Amino acid sequence: MMRMKLYTRTTFVLVLMLVSLSNTSAWAQDDGGARSILADGAGNRALGMGGAYVAIADDASAAVWNPAGLGFVQRREFQATHTDLMGLGFNEQYASFVLPSWRWGAASLTFRRFGVDGIEGRDDRNILTDADLSDSETELSLGYGRGFGEAWSLGAALKLRSQNLAGFSDSGLGVDLGATVRPLVVLGSSSQRAQDLTLGIALRNAVEPSLRLNEEPVKDPAGVRIGGAYRWRFGRQGEVLTAVDVEKTRDMDANLHAGIEVRVVNPMTLRLGTNQGRFVAGASLNWRDVGVDYQFENHPSEFFHRFGLSLKFGPSRDDAQQMDTARREQEFQQQLASAFDDQRRHRKRELLSKTRSALTTRDAEAAASLLAMIEVLDPDTPELTELGSQIFVLQATEHDKSGDYVAAMVALRRALDLDPNNQLASAMAVRIRKASDKQSQRTTKIRNLLNAAQEAFTAGELKAAQSGFRDVLDLAPQDKEAQAMLALTNLTITNQVESHLAQSRTLTSAKQFQRARQELAIARDLDAQAPGLAAANQFLADQEVADKIIAARPLAAPTTKVPTATAVTKEPTLTAQQKREAADLYKRGVDAMAAGQNDQALHYWELVWSIDPKHQNVTEYLAQNYLSRGMEFFVSGDLPEAVSNWEAAVRVDPDDPKAIGYLKRAREQAERLQNLDKKK
Repeated sequence: MMRMKLYTRTTFVLVLMLVSLSNTSAWAQDDGGARSILADGAGNRALGMGGAYVAIADDASAAVWNPAGLGFVQRREFQATHTDLMGLGFNEQYASFVLPSWRWGAASLTFRRFGVDGIEGRDDRNILTDADLSDSETELSLGYGRGFGEAWSLGAALKLRSQNLAGFSDSGLGVDLGATVRPLVVLGSSSQRAQDLTLGIALRNAVEPSLRLNEEPVKDPAGVRIGGAYRWRFGRQGEVLTAVDVEKTRDMDANLHAGIEVRVVNPMTLRLGTNQGRFVAGASLNWRDVGVDYQFENHPSEFFHRFGLSLKFGPSRDDAQQMDTARREQEFQQQLASAFDDQRRHRKRELLSKTRSALTTRDAEAAASLLAMIEVLDPDTPELTELGSQIFVLQATEHDKSGDYVAAMVALRRALDLDPNNQLASAMAVRIRKASDKQSQRTTKIRNLLNAAQEAFTAGELKAAQSGFRDVLDLAPQDKEAQAMLALTNLTITNQVESHLAQSRTLTSAKQFQRARQELAIARDLDAQAPGLAAANQFLADQEVADKIIAARPLAAPTTKVPTATAVTKEPTLTAQQKREAADLYKRGVDAMAAGQNDQALHYWELVWSIDPKHQNVTEYLAQNYLSRGMEFFVSGDLPEAVSNWEAAVRVDPDDPKAIGYLKRAREQAERLQNLDKKK
């Protein structure tokens, strides 16, 4: 309420100031007629504020007042006004179009014309020679402005001026220059209030247009305009904009321009101002992107009424930049994903070639290890079925030679599970089963129980297999095959439980609590008394409680060590300096990645993630980089480093299915390696 009173009081004082100034005479001396009528400016909004526009200039008329303002124009805009004072014979036309670009700055094209009819022509004896002469001045201006961040903008306008008076005509070129600054932004403030204070300076006719109509050339004199503007905001839509300019032209005293613009609710805006002591006013009615403008001026000769139209269209400069950034980010993501897929396909081709070579040399262990790596990288590889069946047959052959019927039958069942039409595996299975039954002197009941348990083991139904082998041993305690298979089943259960517990801890750290509970449920079904199960359950419960507490209050910035960081549930509050640092590091990471410097890119993105995990696509880029690094470590045989990188990918992006899949399959591979080591 007190703030509203302050706005009201400030507005009232400013209105009183403008009214008092409008009742005084102009405090500038005449320039002797050298100054062009076009120097009075154009655009109903600016004129409605008394020409106090050098620090505002954020629309299509900016090139007229301060070309630097073009750098802050947000959308494409077209403006046009017309004035026709029939009693005085004056007519005035103005049209301007501005085309802003976030990348290149903003360009504008402006047309202005001022004409007067009914001029009497007399000779040196004061005899009337013509009662209806005319004079017209035309200006075509090409303006350009560019912003440098949110603080500075510079601009220039090239003008082609022409005049036609009583049959005499000439044209000349002129140049205007300008600068706009937001001083509080320059000082480092990032608040909205810092954006509301603006200072501007414009040098009109830095290059003076010179026209020769009869004998002596006449130059439109250079002038400088300095001003400031401040914007007060109140309520949802309320806004008060005040501005003051001081203008000084060569051979003239300074002129004062002051104005105020008030908007309480859309779509109506009201303006008051004083232009060299003359009272002015104006109003705008806006509907969507179309605006109708009116300006009134208390001119000594007659009241001026100007009517105009403005049209805005296209996306804003900021929206265009965001769309372009999103497009380039999408292209970069596609490039990274394509590079990753190419890398994976290349590695898979290498591993397939090595697997076939190992089969040729009958190195079953090497072939099995290579095939397991292919399965981790791409479990949908078509060759897995054929090559896997061949490897299991080769393993069964080696076990058969050594008399290990248990291992041979397990391998053959896996071969037939992959390829039921493998005739060699079928024939070997029949022969080896007969030999094993003869060796163990099994009854039909025991043989059936053993076969069912082995089929369950091959199908991954470990609890059923465990129960089946125990049933066989209850009937035949000395059955060596059942003993060996039960030991292998128990070992597989232990390793799988450990793998699921590890996956649960990783998902818990990434705050993927539902998935973590699913992993714990699988581990519990395998072994309800497994060591570490209770601890994993407690860790999950503690993390869920902590997450609820953290979600209820703001979070501090995350730590810089990405592999141990957890997902952030609330976006931290960042300073302007942190935002600039994150943007700079992010760009460096993108550039480094484009240059093939993957380790350097990873370093930059880890720093960005530590500052702001929500910054653009840093999460996706980090996860992709960790995936690639994990693949390289995995293919080179460094399974722990591969798992570490894939765990980091899951922590950074818990929803990435690739990272979760790689991590799970890598742990299964580690489980198989542990089984081999323990069997040895």
